[in-house]
Amino acid sequence: MIQRHAAILLVPLLPWIRAEAQISLVSQNRTVEVEASAVQATPPLVNQTDTAPNADPFNVSPLVQTSGLLGGASAWGSQASTIAADQITGSGFTNAFASVPFDMAASAQGETTNSMQVVFDLAYPVRYSMTGELNIDSLDASPYVRLSTSTSNVFWLFPTSSFGDTPINQAGVLAPGRYTLEAWSHASAAATAFWWFGHRSSFNIDFAVESIVGDNYCSALPNSSGTTASIAASGSDVVSDADLTLHVGGAKPNAAGLFFYGPAQAPQPFGSGLMCVGAPRYRLHAPAQCDAQGVLNHVVDFNSAPAGSGASAFAPGVTWNFQFWYRDSAASPTFNTSNGLSIAFQ
Repeated sequence: MIQRHAAILLVPLLPWIRAEAQISLVSQNRTVEVEASAVQATPPLVNQTDTAPNADPFNVSPLVQTSGLLGGASAWGSQASTIAADQITGSGFTNAFASVPFDMAASAQGETTNSMQVVFDLAYPVRYSMTGELNIDSLDASPYVRLSTSTSNVFWLFPTSSFGDTPINQAGVLAPGRYTLEAWSHASAAATAFWWFGHRSSFNIDFAVESIVGDNYCSALPNSSGTTASIAASGSDVVSDADLTLHVGGAKPNAAGLFFYGPAQAPQPFGSGLMCVGAPRYRLHAPAQCDAQGVLNHVVDFNSAPAGSGASAFAPGVTWNFQFWYRDSAASPTFNTSNGLSIAFQ
């Protein structure tokens, strides 16, 4: 039997945090399955399964045990995992045990499978990091972790030996698109006369995304659609490169909005959100419409005002703070904002 659970943890976005890129959840499947059986002359089959109740965040620890006159088996597992706008975490443990101390006609088997699959979209380029470890104690146990697109693997990691910990330490840049993050562990044990076996495996992962350029700060508050707008930037913080694109995701779908910036960080209530940028403030462009997913991208023009000239110009050694403002007619007040993004230009 498979323990399935579809709860999603929505973590409040706290002020003054760095990672704030938007993971848009498409689907998730987090399960723990346990099974044990013992076979001997009488009775011919004993088989049990057990599941844990639903919880939010996903946190289950099913256990099953079975035994006959002269043989026994047990299987147990656990998983604790969360999904948030900028982070996915999960830890899973599997253990299986089987023992037949005396009876020549007896056999026993235990098996546990622990799986976590999260499909998500990225609306704009992000940096990612994945840390943690895989643990294994024999060839009869097999954990792995994988990040993939529909056509290829970003990475796919297995234990490097049949015993002990294998560290996970991956980092890089992800392009916009759809991704699948999987973590899996399995353990099985089977015994016949005069034998006993026990095996285990586990995974522990922390996957996080953040803006490619700059550092996020301040908070975004939910809009009338229940999402929070996250600002990010890609390209370069080197002024002579003249290559900077601002991105927002999670804004109100199809809403009008614009990017603006200023020299100071001064969080205070503003509309249905927070004003994270202190005066004076400069608009980068006229209002533009977000798409149906609440996404808008803006390529900064370094050759014209405000970024290209005057007191608002981007220059080496100067730090500017950016934010996105957008309409939300179903809310009161009828506008909202993203979190903030600070870029120190070189």
